[in-house]
Amino acid sequence: MDINVANEDGRYMFKLAGMIDSSAAPDFQAAVESAGSEAYDKGGFNAVFDLAGVEFISSAGLRVLLMARKTADRQNGTIAVTNVKQSIREVFDMTGFSKMLNIK
Repeated sequence: MDINVANEDGRYMFKLAGMIDSSAAPDFQAAVESAGSEAYDKGGFNAVFDLAGVEFISSAGLRVLLMARKTADRQNGTIAVTNVKQSIREVFDMTGFSKMLNIK
């Protein structure tokens, strides 16, 4: 899995590609935790997760997105998920994540 993170005017842009599975989730989680800690010092965690290159997401990847949402909620921030392929959207729909995430 490839993870590219950029801070654009206080909003963290996560561009993800590949499979977000149990082997990739620890790196994904570390990137989110790092950004969340940095954002805490600057006023709040706001993030956009671009999933255009994501082919598969497992429960481990869903857990990291849930953690990101909780971090944003605690810091009065926001998260959004963009460029979601149909197969990933179906996973979000089946698990209830479509109702928890701001999907654009």
